Amino acid sequence: SGNRECLRAPARVGSMRGIATLLTLTAAAVLFTVGACTSPVEADALRIDDESETVGSREALPSWSMLADAQPLPRDPGSQPHLELRLRDMDPDMYCGYEVLAHGFPALDEDEDGVVVDVGAWASSGSEGEDERGFLEWHRLGEDTEETTLYDRNSDRPWDEDAPGCEVAIANVEARVEAANRRLAAGRWRKLEPLDVLGYNSGSPWFDTETDARIVALAPEARPVELLYNAEQLIARVRGVTVLERQSQPGWRQFEDEFCRTAPNIDGADVDRATGLALVRYDYSSGGCLCDDAEHRSLTRLAPETLAAVDARPTETLD
Repeated sequence: SGNRECLRAPARVGSMRGIATLLTLTAAAVLFTVGACTSPVEADALRIDDESETVGSREALPSWSMLADAQPLPRDPGSQPHLELRLRDMDPDMYCGYEVLAHGFPALDEDEDGVVVDVGAWASSGSEGEDERGFLEWHRLGEDTEETTLYDRNSDRPWDEDAPGCEVAIANVEARVEAANRRLAAGRWRKLEPLDVLGYNSGSPWFDTETDARIVALAPEARPVELLYNAEQLIARVRGVTVLERQSQPGWRQFEDEFCRTAPNIDGADVDRATGLALVRYDYSSGGCLCDDAEHRSLTRLAPETLAAVDARPTETLD
């Protein structure tokens, strides 16, 4: 009775010979079927991977992970981009006592092609932070950047008796942070990594001339990759060796502050290796006291050859 799914009772027949034959065949079938249903499963021979098949390699992954419909492993919530509102003691005559911390930025949206989210802040020239504004930036390749305000200290005005007050201001910031976190939590994100390049700031009064001299003094094969902006183009080059890439970026010349530079300096970049998408940081600081310093970011895609050259030419050669 324990093997009902495996066994079937023989039909009754008229002759003893038929019965004997059927009994013989049935007995054999019982032995065969019971053995098939109850014998232990034999494991395949154990194969020890050679040293080249490390835990991080594709060959070392379980077979189910190669299936097209396999679900991704659960993400560590702490690794996803999120914001944190933290209360702190600050000068009550100038500031409401809060700060917004950002974790896991910049990051690429894995479900929507060409979307990177980052955080930014702006304050006017000469400010001590009393007019600082913090925001999220949603960068889409080839499109305008979407901006979501997180806080605006210029509207807090703790010194103004007619203002709502810090309790209301903090509650408003908390609501914005929670809304931003809900939007972030709805996506799957992959953090960008810093790109090991030298951001060349041509004409900047703060550019390290000693660094410039050290680059030229290096052997050509040891010189790092530089990113610079010139004549409305983003350029990746190895000084005196080759130009790796040129991208037309005329929009980068546009900035609303007439006291700042018309062409930006490059501060660096973060990149997603799988897609080549890079968030380039640049600023229009002129060094003048009337220029409101602000770091801007723009999304572009770097060629695989450029990324390969970056890996082969680390900036640590300048140390």
